[in-house]
Amino acid sequence: MDILGYQQPAGGFAAPCLPVRADRPWGTGQGAMARRWPRPEKELRFYPRARYAMAAALHQFGVAPGDAVLLPSYHCLSLLAPVLHLGARPVFYALDAELRPRMDSVKHVLGRQAGVRTVVASHFFGRDAELAALRALCDEHGLPLLEDCAHLHAAGVEWLAMPGRESIGRLGDLVVASPSKFVPALDGGLLWAGRGVERVLPAALPSPSWGQELRGFLSLMRPPARQALTQRFLQRKHVASQQGEGSHLTAVDASSAGWAPAAEGRSGLRLSSHCLRRADHEALGQRRREHAARWIDALSRLLRVRPWVENVKALGPAPYMLPVLVDEPASAFAALKAIGFPLGRWDSLARSDCEVAAAMRLGLFHLPCHQQLTGADMDWLCATFAAVVESA
Repeated sequence: MDILGYQQPAGGFAAPCLPVRADRPWGTGQGAMARRWPRPEKELRFYPRARYAMAAALHQFGVAPGDAVLLPSYHCLSLLAPVLHLGARPVFYALDAELRPRMDSVKHVLGRQAGVRTVVASHFFGRDAELAALRALCDEHGLPLLEDCAHLHAAGVEWLAMPGRESIGRLGDLVVASPSKFVPALDGGLLWAGRGVERVLPAALPSPSWGQELRGFLSLMRPPARQALTQRFLQRKHVASQQGEGSHLTAVDASSAGWAPAAEGRSGLRLSSHCLRRADHEALGQRRREHAARWIDALSRLLRVRPWVENVKALGPAPYMLPVLVDEPASAFAALKAIGFPLGRWDSLARSDCEVAAAMRLGLFHLPCHQQLTGADMDWLCATFAAVVESA
């Protein structure tokens, strides 16, 4: 399997001058009362990360070495790691411009690929992937569907359900989520049975040791990754990188990307579970929607950039990040990363025949909109992004 990569400048990029994700467990949408999980705990499994929940789900589906697992052609390496860890073969289906499964591609792959054991589908950036047709096709072929809700706050499936999105998190035989992307917690991934069929969950994992809990607590208490002096300097001077865009094959080992064998055999931290249940989900969702709407308004005045969605409601009740398409991403990405601008992009991607995935690999930027950002942060982010992208 070929992994396409990006050629970074010598020495790497500057560290982000603002957090890409919320990283403070205090003062950013924490409630006064602990809450219950959206489902009874006996109906959930709590893992250190969603990738371990996905590996457990694939194991429950009977995925064995040599089996094929159908995956979306646009993906992060964390989606590949569980498949490769189990010794299975990733096989990719094409997506449309809305990053929804192209049913003609899925049918084509199922018609020519032997040994398919499972189909995986993702709600990218919280947008409804509209999986009813894929669910029906999986039933026709007798295949389980693993629904990936990692870009949806788990509360967005149960606590913050929005009209017209009731099927999200309920069509997959098993469903994975990554709540630690939304609430500041050291770890946390969820697994539950989606649709109304009896699907046996994996056995509950042993809890972490108290030493692991203490190390997690000390990690969360570290000063936030915010560099105010750097930010003020960068407001006055933009430093553009001379490094060009890369599209070469890299030696990235997707099977070990962020995979810790020690985490595989235990549940998530009790501390993380407490942070996730304590969070004020309505408040953090509202803050994220406001920031995403602010981004969309600011980007509407730019010529070379367009948001992937026109309305913040498409991203769900608590947007993960705001995805934006950049017409000429090469110079813009390098210039932004050189000044420590906080953004993401999936430039390490398995090669496939999907033209949409190939275009979005370099051209789709992921902009932060988490609840920890202040009004002043958003002012700087919008102004700096506009200045760099329009001049790069």
